[in-house]
Amino acid sequence: MAKSGSKSPHPKAKSTGPGPEHRPGYIVVFRQRSERNISTVSRVLGVGEADGRSTRAGCVELMSNHAGATRPRVYQRLGVAVADLSQEERASLARDDRVEAVVPNEVRELPPYYESQAQEAGEGPSTAPDTGAAWALSAVGDPAALYAAGMRDASEAILRAIGRFQAAGPHTRVAQGGGGEEHSWCLSMIGLQSGYAALMGKGARIAVLDTGIDLQHPDFQGRFQGGNDAQSFVNGETVQDGNGHGTHCAGVIAASAASVGGRRYAVAPGADLVIGKVLGDDGRGYDDQILDGIDWAADVGAMVISMSLGSRRRTNQPYSDPYEAVAANLLEGTPGVLMLAACGNESSRPAFTSPVGNPAACPSILAVAAVDPQRRIADFSNRQTDAIGEVNFSAPGVGVYSAWADGGFRTISGTSMATPHVAGVAALVIEERPLRRATEVAERLRALCVPLGDPADFGVGLVQVP
Repeated sequence: MAKSGSKSPHPKAKSTGPGPEHRPGYIVVFRQRSERNISTVSRVLGVGEADGRSTRAGCVELMSNHAGATRPRVYQRLGVAVADLSQEERASLARDDRVEAVVPNEVRELPPYYESQAQEAGEGPSTAPDTGAAWALSAVGDPAALYAAGMRDASEAILRAIGRFQAAGPHTRVAQGGGGEEHSWCLSMIGLQSGYAALMGKGARIAVLDTGIDLQHPDFQGRFQGGNDAQSFVNGETVQDGNGHGTHCAGVIAASAASVGGRRYAVAPGADLVIGKVLGDDGRGYDDQILDGIDWAADVGAMVISMSLGSRRRTNQPYSDPYEAVAANLLEGTPGVLMLAACGNESSRPAFTSPVGNPAACPSILAVAAVDPQRRIADFSNRQTDAIGEVNFSAPGVGVYSAWADGGFRTISGTSMATPHVAGVAALVIEERPLRRATEVAERLRALCVPLGDPADFGVGLVQVP
């Protein structure tokens, strides 16, 4: 996976990740939000609130009773807590009537994604053959996915060679900056034609929880003041994006409409972005980091939270209890917060399809699938294969051009790229009808969709701008 290179971090981009390098071992999920949840954790651990530790509204940090452990945190707004727990403490909490579940603090990561050979601004079209082999699965892909993708790409290359591969496949390369295009095809597909300026997302605050942001990218010039609207929850790393994925997703939502690359690719350039770095530059992060980022995003007034991250889930494997509790609590608030997540890229159609991953499988989180320029489901896009993980929306996710770390641009594919398109449209919906509840924004998004086919693949359909 490409790294950002040599640019130095923004001077205000400080790392504010909680605690030392050691991560808390468990997530405690409460049945409901209540101030009594603090006393529940305090009683079981035999500790009180930490003295002199700053916490945001609704987040209480407790003293630690384990040597070298992180301080327990109770998120009243989210209805969860994170803590290191002994076996006896886990059992005691599990028996408490206020506690729904006690689960391990798991790792989430970037879904595997595809990228073209022509990657930097101004390179123009690649001279490589237009085949699946022109794409490389990122390093976060597992061996099985890598093998399946390699077999698929080899098959496509053979078919092309004998003249039988007629339609552009889901990994068809899209030319980069310098190709003369002034408007992303993705925007046209969701109904945002060239010159569209009726709605720009003004008044909508959208949070991107990912690998951070390139604070120095010219398409985000002057947008972020580190720590206020851009904050890192990864220990030892600033919010400066050393990966590129977070910058790409943020760009799709609200980069400048007048991009230095010459092509508009942002859905809602007028939206107010807040950036939470919850995944390290290696594309991985723990649940406690992500939950802390979610709580921060809600605290600073985000109306929509876009998460292009997750983990694989087996068919009929339960959804994540912590993320469902958090999403349901935020959705039910006033005006509420809408959470979106990528459904995952572990499929290799037609050979096999994988179920919607976590946390996208949660009922209160809207899962987004990816479609290609021909409005077909992307061959990597996960599918509803059980009664647990439902696909809600689909959006452009193949050959998506956007900003990248180090001031450049890249064209990549994945449900990661589809998710911010939906977040951007949500920003336009919020501007269209101000002060709407999060549940109403979700309903408006559904009403605007164009059905494309099997809901197990596409959800209610392709999202469209108002």
